[in-house]
Amino acid sequence: SVASESIVIQADDSNGGTSNTNLTISITSGLPSTHVDVNDTLFNHGDSLNLNLDNGQVDVLGGSGDYTYGLEFNGTNVSTLITSNASGIDIGLPQSGAFAGIYTLSITDNSNGEVTTLSIARPLRLTFSSEKLLNSDSSQTLKIEGGQVGSQYLVEELSSSLLTFSDAANQFQTTFIATNDSENFNQAMVLLGSETVTQLTTIDINVSSLNADYEDESRTIDLLPAIEHRFTVIDTSGNAIAQASANIVAHANLTQLNIQRTFTSDNDGQFSLWLPDDDQFYGLNISANGFNSSDLTLAASLVEHEIILSLMSNAISLSGSLSALGTQDFTRDNPLMSLHFADGSSETIVVTINNASQASFNHEVDLNLHSLSTMRIEQLDSLTIEVDTSQITQNQSYNILLERSVAIVISSPAPKESSGAGFIDSRFIVLLILLCLMGRRKNNRREFIN
Repeated sequence: SVASESIVIQADDSNGGTSNTNLTISITSGLPSTHVDVNDTLFNHGDSLNLNLDNGQVDVLGGSGDYTYGLEFNGTNVSTLITSNASGIDIGLPQSGAFAGIYTLSITDNSNGEVTTLSIARPLRLTFSSEKLLNSDSSQTLKIEGGQVGSQYLVEELSSSLLTFSDAANQFQTTFIATNDSENFNQAMVLLGSETVTQLTTIDINVSSLNADYEDESRTIDLLPAIEHRFTVIDTSGNAIAQASANIVAHANLTQLNIQRTFTSDNDGQFSLWLPDDDQFYGLNISANGFNSSDLTLAASLVEHEIILSLMSNAISLSGSLSALGTQDFTRDNPLMSLHFADGSSETIVVTINNASQASFNHEVDLNLHSLSTMRIEQLDSLTIEVDTSQITQNQSYNILLERSVAIVISSPAPKESSGAGFIDSRFIVLLILLCLMGRRKNNRREFIN
């Protein structure tokens, strides 16, 4: 920046003669007037700053407002990561490879050519496979992402020694190396195990670099005590049922733990699973081909379970798909389905999640044991709906479309040779959606088409 001052020099010869001379002095500070603001902290030319991975906003202040931006990372021009906005710029992340380390940002004021240069450090990314850890569950992982290939990391537990760290070969170690895997940000994979705990324990994990200058990264995660539940599935004659399917009903605690949810009995009809050792109740549905399913409520006070399934004599299949037409995320909040009977009882319908917006189901029911009433579908971000099943006497296929404000059910008899979902012309579905939405605008009604 440049500062100027004007000085007037006057000469007087004491005989009435005077003379004035104007002198302008300009002082150049050598520092650009442009500066930046990151999270309410100001930085000037030559400064270094840290920028997190969730928010890359850099507010540019003090200059003319007409700027050209440049960004370098590891000697490569990565200016394409910059997006201009009303306040300044947002610096994104590469879509692959390394992103942790030092970036050089240059801001050129196009009105006077001043160049402001800053160093920006971005951290490694630590990604856990679950929000919490369940004691005894060795399937959870920690991914260290964003370092250069060959970067070495020291993984440590602070203040305690309850976790164990292993590599992909299940070898215990504390040092891990960034792989040559650009698609997965050169990740170093850490398998997480744990010693036995009897109460919820908070654990601090720190990752430091051994051969690079990345900042240390620390995370806190909860470790929950676990208890093993053991099951034997038999028929009414006491014979073991192999290949019986057990599905844990969705529960907020289990979503945070990201544990296995589906199990299959062995030739002896046996299987086991681990659940949190707490005061919560967890639902489990057990089914087998040709047998009536069974719903259990599991508590930590009882861990040995014998399940007797009875053969169906007049079975039909209710099957189909669930589709999200809005911003619902089935992987975050699972759809819940239940089949309700005329006597007031009900049973769980297992839902298989295919992706964030698609799910499917296939449920057998014995009409000699149950008189159907309704099928209920619930999802946190969707309208809860009930489908009338009281007149169903044969295999039925459904396409259920869920919106935040309207739900559409399309059903048809399943083909006799298959209990799978029937074919519905997609053009017919679109027409039904449009008609339903038009009807909603007119009378604010919700319709089910069966």
